[in-house]
Order: sequence, then C-alpha cells, then structure tokens
Amino acid sequence: FTQKEIISYRTKAKGLNSLKKVISIGVVARLADENEVQMVIRAFHLYLQKRPAKKCKLFIIGDGPKKVELEELAKQLKITNFVRFFGFVSEDEKRTILAGCNFFIFPRAWELDGFGITTIEALSLGLPILTTDFGPQIEIVTNGKEGYRYKPHDIVDLSSKIAKMVNLNKMELKNMEKFAIERAQNFSEIRSNRKMLAIIKSQDENSLN
Repeated sequence: FTQKEIISYRTKAKGLNSLKKVISIGVVARLADENEVQMVIRAFHLYLQKRPAKKCKLFIIGDGPKKVELEELAKQLKITNFVRFFGFVSEDEKRTILAGCNFFIFPRAWELDGFGITTIEALSLGLPILTTDFGPQIEIVTNGKEGYRYKPHDIVDLSSKIAKMVNLNKMELKNMEKFAIERAQNFSEIRSNRKMLAIIKSQDENSLN
C-alpha cells in the first residue's frame, strides 16, 4: 500500500478501540484446525493472566467450521471482553481492522502450507508480525526486525512473544513498522514482474548464445 492508503485505513480504524491505550492484536484466518487460532486464544489468555493490568484486545477476522467452538473457548476462559470475532468481512473492512491493530499474528505451521499472503498484507500496512519459525514464514519475517518468530505449536513461547511485542518502546515499535513496510515492498507485484521479465530476458539471451 502507498503511504496515503495506509493513513486512510488507519484513520478509518480509529473508531475500533473505545478505550485509550488499548493494544490490539490482529489475526486473519479461516477458522479451522490447521490455522491454530485456538492456540492463539490460549496464548493470549496466558498472557492476560500474567499481565492483567494491560489493556489488550484480540481481533479475529474470518469464518469457518470452528467459529462456534472458538467463541465457546473464549467464554470458558472468561476473556470474551478481550476477544472480538468479526467473522467474514470485505477486503476493505479487513484492511481497516488490521490498520487499527498494533501487531499481527500468523499462527499456522502446516506441512502443506503455501506462501502466507496475509502476512505480506499486514506488513504492507506497517504492522509488526508474530509468526511461526516454520516454512515460508521464515523467508518473510526476519526475527527481531519486522517482528518475531516463535516455536510452532508452542502456546508458552507465543505468549512470551506477545509480551515482548507489547513491551516494545516507541522507538522499537516505530522501527519495526518501518521495516515492515520496506519488507512488504520486496513482494510487490511491480517488483515481482520486473524479476520475472529479467529472468525471461536472461533465458532469451542465453538461448541466442
């Protein structure tokens, strides 16, 4: 996204948090077992238990077969005031919600996983990322630069990384936001097209030699 688009989405997102100084965490996923949203909820609950004074919200965007089960889990853990399920939303709504978040979690560590496009979208909005130290995510997020990676399927490690992200000072957070936007540009359509054209041109030149 351009800087103008980022500012526009952030402006529209201002109404999401009614409380001041609320730290919002975004998740975008189909609510199915392989996406491990249940683990995120449990890790978030663990974080809240250790730091009850912090004002945090978990925003879950997406729908799927496990939605009712996940809503019930939030009730059982008594964190319904801290977790909001948005269900299925439009692309514009999704970007607006994400733009209002402080950081983004990509929890999936699935053997059949492809490239995590939602991570790129979050980066392009300037969001630091918490993601698994697994598969394609390793290629996208540099640990400690655009965000942090955590051990796959590890609730305790994810909870500790949430705490680490929440406790970033203003300068650290600003740097991560800057690095996030820069990193997303590496995956832009224009850059990809240029690389593809360069490869085709190189192959054509080689075939003539």
